[in-house]
Amino acid sequence: TVRGNASEYPSISTYEEFERRERIMDLPTARVHMAQLNGKPFWVLEPAASGETVDTDAMEAFNATIQPWTQMDHHPNLLHVLGSGEHPFPWVAFEPADYPPAIETTADTPLAGMVEIAVETCEALHHIYRYGAQYHNLTTESVVVTDADTVLLRSIIDQFDTADPWYHAPEEFTNDPTEQSSIYRVGLILYELLTGTLPYQAFPDGDPQTVIQRSNVVPPSERIDGLSEQVDQVLRRSLAKDPADRFETILHFRDGLSRMYGKL
Repeated sequence: TVRGNASEYPSISTYEEFERRERIMDLPTARVHMAQLNGKPFWVLEPAASGETVDTDAMEAFNATIQPWTQMDHHPNLLHVLGSGEHPFPWVAFEPADYPPAIETTADTPLAGMVEIAVETCEALHHIYRYGAQYHNLTTESVVVTDADTVLLRSIIDQFDTADPWYHAPEEFTNDPTEQSSIYRVGLILYELLTGTLPYQAFPDGDPQTVIQRSNVVPPSERIDGLSEQVDQVLRRSLAKDPADRFETILHFRDGLSRMYGKL
């Protein structure tokens, strides 16, 4: 299957047509290789056991995870998927993700620019939800910035990465993530972009589940002098412990951020 690709990247139909090169990333159940076609580099994600003893359950789980991502139309804030297949094992090729995390590039970014990063993150997540998919393991490291200053999510890579419990929404310790969980996570990302840390007094030394489920969020205005009450209100709502107290959808959160953005 080949979906909407960036014009500067090749469309890829079969595993045999490109040159698979060195392994650059090991994830718990997958690995990433550099690859090349017609001189254009890209990345290929494969099951961790590819080329070795075949574990049918592992291959099926891998295929089920990549399947919704290979069916999505392109979105400007998600990595371009260039192609995928099931032979000789499940694989997916995509735009390289070797861009710096946004948090490493925002030292001189004004508040409005950081809010815009959160807005674009919300729009990417909404696109994902349209396909019935869920974004797993969304953290501040998931949000990267290209050389052209485009905000991208690491997308399919994050679905196989190790979970960082400090970025869990309170309910994720006992339930599957939902759209409200992602609202909480985007709130965490914006909070960290603004303050350089997460909104818990006991971070990073406490027990994540205990801290996140029981302690109060530190308002960003307590860490940044002169921060507007509106920023506090929007972030507090996104970081409410009860999912029902957060924004109704990721688009409602985006709209709240956009209204705030217009007044900054």
